[in-house]
Amino acid sequence: MIKLTALTILVGAALAIPASALETWNFSTGCANNSASCNFTGTGIPSGNTVTVTAYKTSSTTGTLYSSSGLGVNTSTCEVSATCYLLLDFTNVTNFNSSTVITLDFGDTPIPTVVDQKTSLSTPLAGSGWSAVTTVANSNPDYYSFKYTPGDNFIAIQLPTGQSSSSSVLLTGMTAATPEPGYYLLLGLGLTSLVMFRRRATRPETKSEA
Repeated sequence: MIKLTALTILVGAALAIPASALETWNFSTGCANNSASCNFTGTGIPSGNTVTVTAYKTSSTTGTLYSSSGLGVNTSTCEVSATCYLLLDFTNVTNFNSSTVITLDFGDTPIPTVVDQKTSLSTPLAGSGWSAVTTVANSNPDYYSFKYTPGDNFIAIQLPTGQSSSSSVLLTGMTAATPEPGYYLLLGLGLTSLVMFRRRATRPETKSEA
């Protein structure tokens, strides 16, 4: 009974631990209009971890940020569009791993396409050396989710090719969900131990010969 109670407590403790650490960035505030780039911190984020957002008015020419209810590129023709990019730099984020799912929040539709990711920055923000992110199914049309690839710290965002600038949108926020390793370890240990205890408890006793 004592062993069973201890195992029950172990499983319960695992279930009480959050399955994922959720970090949230708000791009709607904290950046002056016409800035070349801005650094953002947020909630649930380790000290010193920042995401840098930079504006590109073409795939190879930097611009300035339009900052209002979200971030865009400050030109007369577009916010984020098929020709105007936002570049996200995760170099100063230290706790992302291959299980991290990043969700970008946009203030309008159509949803911009996360074009490419790359280990080191190079321009233009498309083409050779860049690779498409692994998208994650998402039922909300105002969000775009993808899995982070370790080391690929630069993400270039634009609208799908051929999309008119009149349909441009703003990047309003970002969340990153990273599974807690201790959660799965503790839960797995508890469940495994519980199964082994159950098997031992139900094993028929063998009678010893006189």
